[in-house]
Parts: sequence; structure tokens; C-alpha cells
Amino acid sequence: MATVLIVDGVGGRRARLAAALAAEGHAVEAVPSALAGPERLAGDAVNVVLLALSLPGGAAWRFLAALKGPLPSPGSDVPVLVLGDDDAEQRIRSGIEGAVEYLGPPHRDGDVVVAVQRTLEGGPELEQRRAAQRRALAELAHQEGGGGPREEAVVPRLTRFEHRNRTPGPLPALMTARERLGTLTDAQRALVEELAARSASEAAVHLGVSRSNVYASLRRIVRKLEVGSVDHLRTLIRDHGLLGEP
Repeated sequence: MATVLIVDGVGGRRARLAAALAAEGHAVEAVPSALAGPERLAGDAVNVVLLALSLPGGAAWRFLAALKGPLPSPGSDVPVLVLGDDDAEQRIRSGIEGAVEYLGPPHRDGDVVVAVQRTLEGGPELEQRRAAQRRALAELAHQEGGGGPREEAVVPRLTRFEHRNRTPGPLPALMTARERLGTLTDAQRALVEELAARSASEAAVHLGVSRSNVYASLRRIVRKLEVGSVDHLRTLIRDHGLLGEP
């Protein structure tokens, strides 16, 4: 069976879930603080992390960002399941930040055990994480579009945010995009400038904001500049001198 690390400051839930997982034959270690998590991941192999968002002071988000961010870290390939509230914003953010699954209340023992098993059988962590990020980005796009019916054709791909598309298709009019730069807020302009040299994930770290905020901002910027996609925006910045001379 697997080794499961539970990072949860709620003692009763931590003990209850540990007992339920142990009853299924898993080796379980439960810690009350995110500070202990990285040390444990740097030691013996852990197969799954259960991370509670209820940790005080945003510690769970910092833990997740450090583990799944652009900089290599011990345990970065360990899948993370998040225990959160019934909150769409938390669910979207957890998917974008790198959790493979979001478990809302009431966090029943059986549900958590099944989710852990599903993750263990779900293939490579990177594939599960990318799938969760695509679902989160699709939900974000759905919310920003006013909550109407979802259309498969407009589901965004994470790789369009993370990697430059070398065949972006017809570019929007450069002068039109330049004229509309004045409609951006200072924060949006700063993000556009970051994209001149950094990926979206690296920009999030440098600006000190979450990746979910960066992706949401990029979608708004694309609409304001009428450039069609983030790929086109990056091409205009890097290859066509959107912010100055090419």
C-alpha cells in the first residue's frame, strides 16, 4: 500500500482520517503544521499528500506553491489532494496551483479513502496535475463568461499559458493592441512587462501573487487588448515590440 502524509491543523479530523487510511493498509503520517511537511517530503518516499486549506495564515497555499512552483523542490512529483470548503474560488485556485483533486466538506472518511485510491491509480502525477489545471482554467473561463453553458471548444489549455506557441496563426493588428495598452491598470501593465522575459508561473513568483490570479489577469488583458489569446499576446510582446521597439 501507499504512504500518505496528512497536513492538517484540525486534530480530530487529522486523527480520524489517519485511522481510516491506516485501516485500508496505508502507512500514514499526520502533522499539524505545513512547516513539518517539506521536511517529511525530503525524507522517505511519500505517495500522496492530504493538505487542509484550514491551516492558519495561508500556510497551505504557501506549501502548495512551494511544492508545485517553477523551482525544483523535494516531493514536487507527489500528488496533493486538498481538503477545502464549499468554495468555488478555493477549488479553482487549488487546481491551478497544482493539486490533483479538491475535496469539499464534509470530508467523510470513505470519500477521502476513495479519493486517495483514485489518485494512486490515476497515472503519473504530472498528467493528473495538468488535467486538474485544465479543469480549473475551464471553470475560471466559465465563471468569467457569466456562467452560461460550457462549450468544449473554448476550454483553455494550460500549455497556452506556460509555453510559447511557435505557430500562433494570424496576429491581431499590432497598432490596435498598442493603442489599447492605455486601458490596462498598473497591475495589468506590470504583468504584461513580466511576460517579456518570464513564463506565467515565474511572473507569479516574481510579482508575489498566486498563479490563479495571474491566469485570471491574463484572460482580462487579452480581452482588453483584443489580441485573441495569451499565445498571441506573448508573441506581440516578444517578437513584435508591443511594449516598445521590436
